[in-house]
Amino acid sequence: MVAAIQPQNLEQLAAAYTELNPWLWAYLNKVKLVGGVFKRTNHEYLYEPMTAQAPERTVMKATQGGFTEAEVLRCLHGMTQGLYPMGVLYMFPTRDDVSDFSDTRFKPLIEAQENHKVIGQYVTSTDRANLKRVGNAFIYFRSGNLGKDIDDKIKSSSKLKSLPADHAVLDEYDEMSAGVEAFARGRLAHSDVKTMSRLANPTLPAFGIDAAYAASDQRRWHIRCEHCGQWTCLDLLPLDTALRVQADGTVIRLCQHCEGALNPRLGQWVAAYPSRSKRHAGFQIGHVSMPFVDPTELYNDYHDPRTNKAIFTRLRAGLPFFDPILLGCYWHTEMTAADIECRVLPTIPAYPGVPIDTYWDVGVDDCTAIWFAQRDTDGYINMVHHYESSGAGVGHYIGHLRRLAERNRWTYGEHYGPHDIGVTEWGTGTTRAETAWQKYGFRFKAARRPQEKEDSIELARQLLGRLRFSGDTCAEGIQALRMYRREYDEKSRTFRSKPLHDWACHTADALQTMALALAEGGGQVKSHAAGSRIRTLFGG
Repeated sequence: MVAAIQPQNLEQLAAAYTELNPWLWAYLNKVKLVGGVFKRTNHEYLYEPMTAQAPERTVMKATQGGFTEAEVLRCLHGMTQGLYPMGVLYMFPTRDDVSDFSDTRFKPLIEAQENHKVIGQYVTSTDRANLKRVGNAFIYFRSGNLGKDIDDKIKSSSKLKSLPADHAVLDEYDEMSAGVEAFARGRLAHSDVKTMSRLANPTLPAFGIDAAYAASDQRRWHIRCEHCGQWTCLDLLPLDTALRVQADGTVIRLCQHCEGALNPRLGQWVAAYPSRSKRHAGFQIGHVSMPFVDPTELYNDYHDPRTNKAIFTRLRAGLPFFDPILLGCYWHTEMTAADIECRVLPTIPAYPGVPIDTYWDVGVDDCTAIWFAQRDTDGYINMVHHYESSGAGVGHYIGHLRRLAERNRWTYGEHYGPHDIGVTEWGTGTTRAETAWQKYGFRFKAARRPQEKEDSIELARQLLGRLRFSGDTCAEGIQALRMYRREYDEKSRTFRSKPLHDWACHTADALQTMALALAEGGGQVKSHAAGSRIRTLFGG
């Protein structure tokens, strides 16, 4: 007869398991996260990534899958249980990321009253956002931007250079400097543990997290069909194959064997190269396999013509994306960064009473494009409106500005045109700026002329990181900035050095007007408004 297990034995058994298993530790202790209590439902796929024993772990993922929280829990479990006696080095792309993570993710986790027994009691405050003592070791939060942050500190401080750690985490791996992994490995040199985790939304094939995943055992989430018992990996299929629209308009995840509906909770990780599993565990998963994602919403987003396919593939499918045409796009990287950093917003209302400056590309027998920009208090510039038209004189555009001002109660600041707005036109003896003033009472300033076209393109590239865009009033302008590209030589199959003159170039040139104007010191450039020394919009 087998003796019954007593409650105290159950507690001892659970304690023994939780010492080694971070998932059970978080689950049984009901760890309180920012979004609620750690639970199994709809996150079944997190168990194996949290418990994998391989010294290297790589997670190539879609957004909002809970992997960052899972990695933090794994780190805290290891430190509270004494598994990382030399500490943990947790790295992010920038210093701002370090500060934001410490304040919004880590601090609430350790300060939650519900977590005091399992986490809080082990944490000793150091009054520093980038350093926390947990148990008898430290967790160091550091930037992975070697060129801007780490190298400078290494030159001036031996403390960073000699940071010891047992475990290193490289979060948002693709956004870090190329040497960050070697730097992290150096911090593990004296450890007996020597484990490393990489996490990221992928960017390009064979780069960053995708290259690391390719070197792993390459696990993917396979789902068992409740109807036929067969297995399907949705992440290996085109989305239109993985999903099917029903007669009522809803969408199901489709079993590729019996065409029944799949429940993504009923899955397991399967390695393509199991011989690598003891050394390097790799996990790839997209929204199509995550139970909490509505397949109908996912399908509709994919087929929405406004959806950026590169962003969808990287952030929702969790896969790298490459389109050859993007090689010729001047600002593809910068516009992709704007999407990832949520600087393309549904709408940005203009602040009342704060001047709005306009930046023009003026066409005579061509299009005229205008950007409307307002400086924000946090250092960013909000692009609150974009307008482009053709076949109209300058009076049309000035009228448009006046109507916007009246309707929205806007106050304008300065109006900047390209350098040639101050050039005397043949046959009139006046400049375009003087014509605008004399006929419409409208004052222009001229941005300086760049020595080379590449100079203004580069200035605009640097400016893009400071901009936020209002998606509703700048939609066409945003798309133009994405698609502004070099000419392509079909014969040689190479890109020429000059921009393609197409629908996107006028809006791009207007942005370059802005970049040139601001490069002159906040727009303090020569005024070409005849007889004007007053910083007002319209005459009077």
